[in-house]
Amino acid sequence: MRSVLLLLAVTGCAGVEIQPGHRGVVVAGESTREVLAPGHYRLGASQRVDDFDVTYAQHTTSLRALSSEALPVTVEVSVIYRPIISELYGLDTEIGASYYDKVIAPELRASALACLARHSFLDLPKLGTTLGDEAG
Repeated sequence: MRSVLLLLAVTGCAGVEIQPGHRGVVVAGESTREVLAPGHYRLGASQRVDDFDVTYAQHTTSLRALSSEALPVTVEVSVIYRPIISELYGLDTEIGASYYDKVIAPELRASALACLARHSFLDLPKLGTTLGDEAG
């Protein structure tokens, strides 16, 4: 019995648990384009699973911009996002788990700056949250 347990420990067989609200992408070794649903999976020695939270997340940041009159304004901008489950394999292989910092944050910043630059400093308080509809 001890030799069987030792053999299992040496072969590197491992498992991974994908929690509800998450999906996994198998990488290294025999990569598959399949996205793993919540559950328990066995992995080979050369495999690992990248875990992605696929629930909605919100990120808020402070942004300094210029109005149409080139007056400085500081605003709080928020974005609600989640990855597209059917495109997780491409997201993982092309961008990685830090996709917010590499894709969403720069796009949010560029859209917000362009939107704010089209409006007068005096109109911004009146427009409020409707600017989000314009920027999207």
